[in-house]
Amino acid sequence: MAPFFKVTHHSTKSKARTGTISTDHGVISTPAFVPVGTKATIKAFDPRFIQEVGIQLAFVNTYHLVTHPGVEVLEKAGGAHEYGKLTIPLMSDSGGFQVFSLAGNKRMAKVRGDDQQARFAPGTKPTMMNPAGLPMNENEALVVKISEDGVVFRSLYDGSLIEFTPEKSMDYQ
Repeated sequence: MAPFFKVTHHSTKSKARTGTISTDHGVISTPAFVPVGTKATIKAFDPRFIQEVGIQLAFVNTYHLVTHPGVEVLEKAGGAHEYGKLTIPLMSDSGGFQVFSLAGNKRMAKVRGDDQQARFAPGTKPTMMNPAGLPMNENEALVVKISEDGVVFRSLYDGSLIEFTPEKSMDYQ
């Protein structure tokens, strides 16, 4: 098997270099533009044209994939590549960033916008809604517990509890 990372050129003026990363899903030339494909899709981009424009790699988010569409949906589809119809290599995170981004924010749910205001009596506050359009208690924390073992999140979609330990994160990935 070829080395995972191979330097192909060293700059004579700095420490810059180019190289290739070899994976089971393809070879990536570095440096590379790596778009975020949070839920195994690159927003507003038809997967048929990804390689045509030179995208070699995408970054997916483990927390977002686990909460929606969910592990069962991904497994049924045959994995993130099949789910997103992506033929390029994917890399993922551990889900740990959401500990910081969600820990202090109890109001991550979507509030109905102005086009929905007509449903509410004048002077009343719109109900907090999750992305599935279901009511959500705005005081419920999305990070339920942080411990030495990991973190427990509350799903923004259905309120279920999802545990992320290092082992479970690797299994999800």
